[in-house]
Amino acid sequence: MDGRTRVSSTALTASGLGLAMLAGFAIANPAKAGLQLSANVSGVLFSCADQAACDNNPAVGFLGIGTVVPLAINGVQITASLHFIQDTSSTDTISSSSLTVTNSSGAARNITVAVGADDFSGGPTGTWSSAGSGTFLNSLGSSMDLGFFIDSANNQPADNSTDTPGVQVDSFSFTPLTNPDAFSHNNAGGPVATNTNYSMTLQFEFDLNDGGSLVSRGQALITDSPVPQEVPEPASLILFGAGLVGLGAMSYRRRRYG
Repeated sequence: MDGRTRVSSTALTASGLGLAMLAGFAIANPAKAGLQLSANVSGVLFSCADQAACDNNPAVGFLGIGTVVPLAINGVQITASLHFIQDTSSTDTISSSSLTVTNSSGAARNITVAVGADDFSGGPTGTWSSAGSGTFLNSLGSSMDLGFFIDSANNQPADNSTDTPGVQVDSFSFTPLTNPDAFSHNNAGGPVATNTNYSMTLQFEFDLNDGGSLVSRGQALITDSPVPQEVPEPASLILFGAGLVGLGAMSYRRRRYG
């Protein structure tokens, strides 16, 4: 064994969570599914996919964790964690947020999370942009690392907390120096080339001292497709040309016959 512990229904029941939430906590990695999340909390693993029993949000494309009752993983309490994707003809979005993450384990904790989805259909895309923010409380000496990934090969991401296929288009690091201390990251991005279908992943890794909290965390990655220029059909061009000829003939007659 590799020393890691995967969260099971039995273990979480002992933490007082409802059976309805626990039914979807599987030992195996989640199967290929549009939106999914995988976490590693100092060796204890957790995973959940959109529309699984562990998903508190019934809407397709939305993954809610700890929105009914807080979720406890290895002594870390997660409250109101919401993740969603949006897939349109011109703009694709993946977003991840949580209201509070509090370490009450009695020891420092390292938390690594990947949130990803495949089969975005807005490609080929032209540009990307990213953002992230959050506030650390009672967390001097903690740290935060954000990663943003795009995979033109459309591999399913987030089968585990380090599963981030494709190219890392952006990253950001932060260490709180005061209490409280907040971070904000915005990147207007740049060009990116993808196939018609592709995947995107958000990854965040942070440390929390015992008693420390991360509040109002948010992270997002957006891609935009170039707006195609409309090219007139040949028939339309012919009609337009005939109309110009007709207008010219009428003008000629008026000048000739006064």
